[in-house]
Amino acid sequence: ENVKDIALLSIKNPSNLCYSSQTTLSIDDTADIIEVLRQYFPEIEGPRKNDICYATQNRQDSVKDLAKLTDLVLVVGSPNSSNSNRLREKANYAGVNAYLINSA
Repeated sequence: ENVKDIALLSIKNPSNLCYSSQTTLSIDDTADIIEVLRQYFPEIEGPRKNDICYATQNRQDSVKDLAKLTDLVLVVGSPNSSNSNRLREKANYAGVNAYLINSA
């Protein structure tokens, strides 16, 4: 989950290694981690492009685009949903006030 964690890894057989990422992590955030993984483990394998679900990334990109057009973003979702919290964070990071609403 963090680039700093990679240096702490002790891999028995680094030539037989693969990675996968959690769907709640954005592709942008994950790219840095994958880059460092490849530096430490050049033979590491990742998922095929057609195996990646882009729904989470598409929602996050949409919130970033929406944040350019508005002063406030309301995210309807559970407070214990990583996806909902990430959408709120993306809007905040884009400089817009954002609130998570559990129910109407």
